[in-house]
Amino acid sequence: MQWNLFPASERARIKARQGVGKIGLIEVDVVDSTSGKSVKRDGLCLGEIVLKGGSVMLGYLKDPEGTSRCMKNDG
Repeated sequence: MQWNLFPASERARIKARQGVGKIGLIEVDVVDSTSGKSVKRDGLCLGEIVLKGGSVMLGYLKDPEGTSRCMKNDG
């Protein structure tokens, strides 16, 4: 059956159960903010959350100054 043939209430019920779609990340890590190296996963070490993915840096496209302010290490 086609989606648009369902009553609005049924479409809402189905969509409410779909959860969150893919977030589009390739890598997620927690690193030491000074060295950029991954921290131990021991529940004690603190670090900076870093993300890598196709939608993470869209605001920095063709903005080398903005990119250099936020990117660390080898960028």
